[in-house]
Amino acid sequence: MDQKLQQEESLNNSMDGPMSKNAIMQVEVTADNASIDANTPDHNDNSNVRLMSGLRLYVCVAALVLATFIFALDVFIVNTIIDSVSASLGGYSKSGWLIAGYSLPNSLFSLIWGRTASLLGFQASMTLSIFIFEVGSIVSASATSMDNLIVGRVIAGVGGSGLQTLSLVIGSSIVEEKNRAMIVSIVMSAFAAASLIGPFVGGAFTTHVIWRWCFWINLPIGAVTALLFYFTYNPKRLSAASRFTSCFKSVKALSFEKLASWETYRCMGKNLLFRFDIVGFATGCAGVCLLLLGLTLGGEDDSWKSAIVICFLIVGFLLSVLSVVYDFYIFDKINPEPSNLSFRPMLVKGLLNNRFILLPNLVTCASAIAFSGYMLYSVQFFQLVMGSSAWNAGLHLIPLVIASIVSAIICGGIMKKTGQVKPLMISTVSILLIGGGVSTLLDNHSGNSMQIGVWILPGFGLGAALQCALISSQLQIDKESPNSEIELVEVTAFNSFTKSLGSSIGGVLCTAIFTSSLWSKINAVKLEGYYGKSTNEFVKYRLQHFDSRYSEASTIFSDSVTNVFWMALAFAAFAFVCSCLSSTNTVEIADKQKVHSDRDMSLISDSKLEA
Repeated sequence: MDQKLQQEESLNNSMDGPMSKNAIMQVEVTADNASIDANTPDHNDNSNVRLMSGLRLYVCVAALVLATFIFALDVFIVNTIIDSVSASLGGYSKSGWLIAGYSLPNSLFSLIWGRTASLLGFQASMTLSIFIFEVGSIVSASATSMDNLIVGRVIAGVGGSGLQTLSLVIGSSIVEEKNRAMIVSIVMSAFAAASLIGPFVGGAFTTHVIWRWCFWINLPIGAVTALLFYFTYNPKRLSAASRFTSCFKSVKALSFEKLASWETYRCMGKNLLFRFDIVGFATGCAGVCLLLLGLTLGGEDDSWKSAIVICFLIVGFLLSVLSVVYDFYIFDKINPEPSNLSFRPMLVKGLLNNRFILLPNLVTCASAIAFSGYMLYSVQFFQLVMGSSAWNAGLHLIPLVIASIVSAIICGGIMKKTGQVKPLMISTVSILLIGGGVSTLLDNHSGNSMQIGVWILPGFGLGAALQCALISSQLQIDKESPNSEIELVEVTAFNSFTKSLGSSIGGVLCTAIFTSSLWSKINAVKLEGYYGKSTNEFVKYRLQHFDSRYSEASTIFSDSVTNVFWMALAFAAFAFVCSCLSSTNTVEIADKQKVHSDRDMSLISDSKLEA
């Protein structure tokens, strides 16, 4: 009985509601249990109360779409302003961190935001992520140096990670399972829309106003998102006045005297260690960062034999493995409260041991890596091989983006109608794989039809594959389990983590392959004008001294881009294998016969009453 009560209390942590007098900073220290208790009666919403319909659902989904849109917009808008920012602030050698400084926190903090949502509730977590994102945007827009701008990008990346993760988590929780695929497809389509709009907005601001507006624009969009979400996501159906009063009472009830107590900080440390798994999180972050730094430095001037590159790769790999070992084996042995379900590692062994959860997330990660290659180096192909401007190169992404949006919406409708997930995932990953094979045929002799049509298949395959992988992961959760809502949050957060991690790894890995290939080919033929220069100077010289799409230099750049596409094809093939081994679970759909039967019984009952 006690264990059941503890499970119910832990489940309450995942529900929304105002944080009352037992919040994190308001510590109740007792002789028996000096821990922070976030389990309050206010969290006790059941899933039926949280489900939405009608206008409230549409407006809430619009808020989630806006949240995903501003997160994704910050990814793509920066690509077009790097040159202008570097000219304004200096520090061109650091400009790569404008992208990495945003993308790394996106992937690394995804699991933290999932845990924060389980502890604080969805509304408080979403509001906090918007606030952090807006602060990062303000720091970026007002930066006076490249270092300040990178700091702003890192802060925005932490908040953006919450926007991406929580939008998917909340979107999955506010509708029934049969409608989940459609909501997820709508939310995820915002990412594709931002990839289309971002370059145009960045180019317009940079050309006609100033690059700082690329960050100032986030403030009004973020404010509208926060207001729409606050007034529509209201699981307990409380009035605005009641919610403000509850928040005021919570703040008023804070006991600031306890901040001077040693027990308070001991309890906070305990919760950092076991609620947020700070050791596993920090170890994993360090490992991933060192691995990516090693890949980045190794790709510069073919420095793979450098001692520092080798050290970064080895230490990064060991720290990543240590993080998994700690979460899987060590955490449970040192956990002071094993029965407390809120004390759990970031990587939950029980979930990841389920191969039907792990496999679709591997599909997500591999597909994101492949898509990074197509997205980044399609632009490089048109600029460096075909001699297009940055604006015109971006226009060639339109078929890829439109195909991605269309496939996501179509896939959501098919899943809602048929309930099938695995056949759809295999089909769409197959399209991604075929499109990847076709992309390797692209070269400096390709015609216009090839240059445009080659991106339709990869875009169509990815848009639906990511959605199918997420739904397939969520279907493995036992809906009868008392921990089902916690597991829904954690599985969705892990999927967001694998997608962001795949994008980060893909960007770095593609650049390493491209620069290494370029370095070896140019030095092998001692190409005039390029030989003796660094890889960074290769690209700069090519843009300033473009000769012809049929020149020897153009052929070398084309072959180097093709090597990136071969790498993307390999990851697409891996995703295909994983999709074939995934679960056959299906989405629940309405039983038409049962609906008609219920309707007939209702009509018979009404006729009897009239008689």
